[in-house]
Amino acid sequence: MLFNVNQLLISLSRTLDFAEKDLLPNHINHGMRVAYISARIAEKINMPYKDRFDLISYALLHDNGVMASMRKLDIHGRQTTYNVESDPVHCLEGEKNLAHFPFLSRQKNIVLYHHEKYDGSGPFGITGMNIPLYSRIISLADYIAIRYSEGKGPDAIKNSIMKDACRFDPDLCEVVFGCSAGILSFG
Repeated sequence: MLFNVNQLLISLSRTLDFAEKDLLPNHINHGMRVAYISARIAEKINMPYKDRFDLISYALLHDNGVMASMRKLDIHGRQTTYNVESDPVHCLEGEKNLAHFPFLSRQKNIVLYHHEKYDGSGPFGITGMNIPLYSRIISLADYIAIRYSEGKGPDAIKNSIMKDACRFDPDLCEVVFGCSAGILSFG
């Protein structure tokens, strides 16, 4: 039996988008957008093809732990407001979910650290180059994809990145700014 990992990844990504549609109503094709932007960044930094394949796989599945982490109730038993960006539980759950996924080359803590901030102010306090490269790329791509889904254009997205520059690898920001017409206006 032939098994197409690409089709599986795309199906899983679409399933995640559907499952999260009430939580994140503007994030249609979010995983695919993050994967596309991640791939473009990886191409610009000359990442080898095999590594790009895994990066795209991680990017497609980066929010796979969101649904498991949403089951938070307040002291009265009501669902609390959920903010994906500030909740490390979905990162922990997502990393666990991918423990046995057939990546070409297993990387550690990619999903776990995809919301880490370059300056160390993220949920786990990891700083700079201690954050895995894939995580740094996915973080920036995720940020761009979210801003795009909010209706922001290339200039507004670039301004947002510059405003929040402490969150991102400055070298990756330069890559994005250097070819922003291709990355920030992927539409």
